[in-house]
Amino acid sequence: MNLIPKMSIKWKAVIFLSAVLISISGLMVGLYTWSIENLEQRQQEVFRDSAITALDGLLSDWRNEQTQLAVLIPGLSNVDSALRTEQRDEIKRALETHWQRLSLYIDVNYLHLFSEDGHSITGIHRNYDTTALQLEIIRKNVQEVLDTEEPGNFLICDSQCSLYVVEPFILDNGVRGVIAIGRNIADIASRYFRQTGADLALILPGARNRNDERYLEQWNQEVWALSHVNRRLPLLRQLQASSGPSPDGAEVTAASGRTYRITELALQSHQNFQGELTLLSIADVTEVKAAQATTIRAGVVTGLIGLLLSELLLVWLIWRPTERLRSLAAALPLLADNRFRDAQSRIETPRSRLLPDEFDVLENSALNLCSQLEQLNIQVEERTGSLKSNMEEQKRAREFMHRVLDTAPMVILTQDLHGTIYMMNRIGRTLTGWDGENDHNPDFYSLHLTESLPTDVQSRMMSIIDQTAMGFQHEGHLRDAGRLHYMTWFHSTVTGEAGQSLILSVGVDLTERIEAEQKLSWLASHDPLTSLVNRHSFQERLRQAVAEGRRGALLFIDADHFKYINDTAGHAVGDRVLKTISTTLLENTRDTDVVSRLGGDEFIILLPRANYIDARKVMAKLSRLLNGSITLSDGSLQHFSCSIGGALYPDHGHTDEELLAHADMAMYQAKQRGQGQWHLFDETESILQRIQTDVHWQDQIRRALEQNRFQLHFQPIMQIDRCEVSHHEVLLRMVMDNGDIAMPGQFIEVAERTGLIGQIDQWVLAATMRYLAEYQETFGDRLKLAVNVSAPTLQAPGFTKIFFRLCHRYQIKPSQIIIEITETAFLDDLNTAKQTLQMLVDQGCQIALDDFGVGYSSFNYLKKMPLTYVKLDGSYIKGLAESDEEQLFVRCLSEMVRGFGMITVAEFVETPEVLNILRRLGVNYAQGYLIGKPSPELSDNFSMEEEIQIVSDEI
Repeated sequence: MNLIPKMSIKWKAVIFLSAVLISISGLMVGLYTWSIENLEQRQQEVFRDSAITALDGLLSDWRNEQTQLAVLIPGLSNVDSALRTEQRDEIKRALETHWQRLSLYIDVNYLHLFSEDGHSITGIHRNYDTTALQLEIIRKNVQEVLDTEEPGNFLICDSQCSLYVVEPFILDNGVRGVIAIGRNIADIASRYFRQTGADLALILPGARNRNDERYLEQWNQEVWALSHVNRRLPLLRQLQASSGPSPDGAEVTAASGRTYRITELALQSHQNFQGELTLLSIADVTEVKAAQATTIRAGVVTGLIGLLLSELLLVWLIWRPTERLRSLAAALPLLADNRFRDAQSRIETPRSRLLPDEFDVLENSALNLCSQLEQLNIQVEERTGSLKSNMEEQKRAREFMHRVLDTAPMVILTQDLHGTIYMMNRIGRTLTGWDGENDHNPDFYSLHLTESLPTDVQSRMMSIIDQTAMGFQHEGHLRDAGRLHYMTWFHSTVTGEAGQSLILSVGVDLTERIEAEQKLSWLASHDPLTSLVNRHSFQERLRQAVAEGRRGALLFIDADHFKYINDTAGHAVGDRVLKTISTTLLENTRDTDVVSRLGGDEFIILLPRANYIDARKVMAKLSRLLNGSITLSDGSLQHFSCSIGGALYPDHGHTDEELLAHADMAMYQAKQRGQGQWHLFDETESILQRIQTDVHWQDQIRRALEQNRFQLHFQPIMQIDRCEVSHHEVLLRMVMDNGDIAMPGQFIEVAERTGLIGQIDQWVLAATMRYLAEYQETFGDRLKLAVNVSAPTLQAPGFTKIFFRLCHRYQIKPSQIIIEITETAFLDDLNTAKQTLQMLVDQGCQIALDDFGVGYSSFNYLKKMPLTYVKLDGSYIKGLAESDEEQLFVRCLSEMVRGFGMITVAEFVETPEVLNILRRLGVNYAQGYLIGKPSPELSDNFSMEEEIQIVSDEI
């Protein structure tokens, strides 16, 4: 029973009309006063709170999206597999497959992976969006995340604003690390507008370009991001010209006549914030202002309207009930046709009344009935649609799985316990030649070389079916029509369509990786030109032979005047001479002897168990055989000879360093006797000879310094893709007392031993800068020179002061100087050298690493030194056209150097064919006789395109 008391319509009219007449006068005064004094202030406070809440919500959503992205990226198939290999190039290529989409569609400007000890694995970022300050803060946050094992996020604003998320990750194989993702938040302005209807301006202090129209001069700020920038930027410029330092609460009237209120917002939820950022909300308050004016007018006319309403209400109380009854009568028949929305639109929604009448109860009941019937109808339609959607999803899922299996870069198949294959993806069918017909199902074991499979493979398969083992992994050689494929197989159990237990086998083809590893392993221990054992491998064998304590001999062989052969006949002829020498050495030594090329024109032979007599016989024989000639293409002969020095162990040394040094001394003593001579080490004779040689060259160097008899020669270095000279290398020559020209190799070693190298380096630096100053007006800043600096000079305490004092004296910019250090140079204090080079780099100077690839410190220098150029040693370049192995090695070196963000330079480029190969291999710069020979004068033509084309046509 409904106990709510009812009141007739008549009494409602009387009581209601009386109440209106009594309260109308008080309402007029209260409405007028309240609307004028409080409405605007409350609306502004509510707007500010809602705007800050909306902005914080948008930033939180932005951060959550970024966090989800950071969690997903390491788990992507190609990134996950690349992380397992722990190869930086593979990881970077995996990231680069997603970078374009992330950068274009999600506005990611920074994506880096870090190892669990905080070191950068690899990554990608846009240099113009990621500043040095941001990189430093990222590194600190990565370390903090590693220490706390908690995700981190922070907002950085300097030249632009980016939100960074640092998220730790762990893969299923135990690989741990941290991923850092940065996104530009400029799009937050448009999101803010879509959510609140107000424009948002993000303003940074200072200006990147004071002539830009976004620069607000009076505030010394720049509008970095702004929704509807063309319409709202004039408002900000108008505001900053008329308001004080804080625009909060200011109102501006646009040329269109509309009024806008500027509200300054503050971030609430982002405590980890770096930088300065001003957020201004620009809201259109034209209607609010109009409403205020309307409220004032309403206070005046309300009294008049109240009198009129009192008369109209009486009529309405009689007319309104009949209309409600008619609406109910028209709405109820529509329910039978499921027209629920039409029925609800005809029924007036009951209002909350103190004393409801019968019509209110009836309308409530009718509306409830409409709602219940509509919900029941919706549930029926949803269940029908859900069944249909489930069927379509299952169909799409099956089709998707088939596409995934066929496009996966691995062999995927199912087999029973006996090895009969039921299903195989496209790659597997291509390798095995199976067409997929079930009448000729191949056998898994017959596809492999039997001896390549584990002997217990079938019993291990049984353990998977019996579920006594979760899985099984092994390797095998898969037979193909033309080759063997080295496969790694992973087996687990699945249930077939008929409910039977099957084995799911996934095979990864490791053929290319294994073959590449074998090639790199060979290159790491052999000389590419002569195929002899290289210096590093030879020294290991020499240490082992010395450690055994048995007798033996060491022979040091050097080609006589080999540089003259290269300069007159070309490096191709020089390479033929080196190959002829290596072949002669191999054919005339024992299988137990070790023949090695140390580098350049130097060879060395280890003769185990050789005594004094044996060593002399071998040296005499080889000296005779190595005095020969080769026939050139024009029919002429190129003669060559070698000088041989020998040392015995343990007589002449107990360490490999001592033996090498003594054999080297003996070789130089043989050279002093003439070409094609040999000499066995004699300690007293060698020391005396070395002292005499050092004294002679010391006198020559001192007189050359006093009489200014050093000369500078310049060899151009060309940028390959533009055929344009980038800079020149400064080469040193010394004029002897008799007028002969001495090359650096003849006196630099003595200068280093006797401490004169520092004076030579200072002379070269001063002469180079004097030359730059002299031709500054001719060439301008385009002229850049590379100067070789020795290790002792580089590590001297006052080197940087001397360098910058010379720059100041000759008014030379440090950016015009490139300091070259030799990779094989002995840097006994690597940290001091790094600090010195960093001071030079900070002032604009660039650093080049010479002779890369022949020493032992290659990777150490790449990781620790602030290098710009890396010069590949000429021994790898001269044989490029004839050796695929050397091309592979140069490509690997170039890609590794490029991975460190550095530029590669190839030396000894003498033919257009070699230049084209270097261009294809990705080498950036070239130096050699094809580009230009060393000369004491510089050409004012920096373009080499015409010269290179002429040489190509002649060839």
